[in-house]
Amino acid sequence: MKKHIAKIVWFRQHKWISLIIFLLLVVVFIFFRPKPPPEIPTEEVKQGKIVELLTSSGSIQAKESVSLSFLAGGKLSYVGVKKGSVVKKGQTIAIVDQKSAQINLQNSLIDYAKQRSTFEQTKSDNGGRSVQDALSDAMKRVLEDNQYDLEKAVNSVELYDLTKQNLALYSPIDGIVTRADAVTTGVNIGATTTYTIVNPKSLVFEIDVDETDIAKVDDGYEVQIILEAYPNDRIFTKVLSKDFASHKTDTGGNAYTVTASLPLSAKFDYLLGMNGDADIVLAKKVNAVIIPIVSLEDEKYVYVKNKNGYEKREVVTGLTSDTEIEVIKGVVEGEKVALQPEEASKQVVKKK
Repeated sequence: MKKHIAKIVWFRQHKWISLIIFLLLVVVFIFFRPKPPPEIPTEEVKQGKIVELLTSSGSIQAKESVSLSFLAGGKLSYVGVKKGSVVKKGQTIAIVDQKSAQINLQNSLIDYAKQRSTFEQTKSDNGGRSVQDALSDAMKRVLEDNQYDLEKAVNSVELYDLTKQNLALYSPIDGIVTRADAVTTGVNIGATTTYTIVNPKSLVFEIDVDETDIAKVDDGYEVQIILEAYPNDRIFTKVLSKDFASHKTDTGGNAYTVTASLPLSAKFDYLLGMNGDADIVLAKKVNAVIIPIVSLEDEKYVYVKNKNGYEKREVVTGLTSDTEIEVIKGVVEGEKVALQPEEASKQVVKKK
């Protein structure tokens, strides 16, 4: 009894020391007690629609476009268009001064007439005989020389006539002038002077698809386009065609051009060269079993939550969207899968 009273007296006399000891014990307990495993976020396996897309960039181009230029230079005597002009098929675009061409054509006709007369006279002097019927080698050479000169004169006439015809440019299509290098008469132009005409009704959206993905795309596939000029609107259309030959990309890889139609709409003012992104629908399924892509480990494992922790399961996957993946076999609707597989692997409960 005396010892017990002595202890009580000692604690009362040393109460601060006792308090400090008590607090130290509490701290040690807090820091060194076994911690429960961290809570891992999960998501329930669901059934719903999944769409597998191939996304790539592209731009608006024209299927029907022509560039016109003169075969030879000269002084521009007429210009009927400027950049932005609307033209009809057969409309005159520009004409180069035809005076010099007309003079050259007339001179070539005169030369032809003279050579024709010389040729006929030579034949007459040789009894009307042709080259094959010549009586001697000398006569044959004379007749051949005259025939060559006559053919040369004929070619000159045809050449100058063709040149004269090509001194005027005509539009072969309906469209809009997108390039006009010369719009003022009286200036000298060269063979590189160009007028480009585009048919606005032939606009399409051309998409670059990497060679590793081109086999997945076919004519008639659905396409959703978002133009940079209309970021809040989707254009729903279809694949028209894909190129047979590849081309090099800016990064040096191989790509194929996939062409999608652009439906005429008053809502969109399509302009040549507009850029955008296209989602090509490769496949879709309505009643698919779906899990988040992030829950997949090594492309074939998931961690399914149970009452004791997690169970590691192998799954067979199908279609893939940007954020979700179809599971054909391995999990069922209603189960919960871990969104952090690496952390869940630490809480796997081994089967007995």
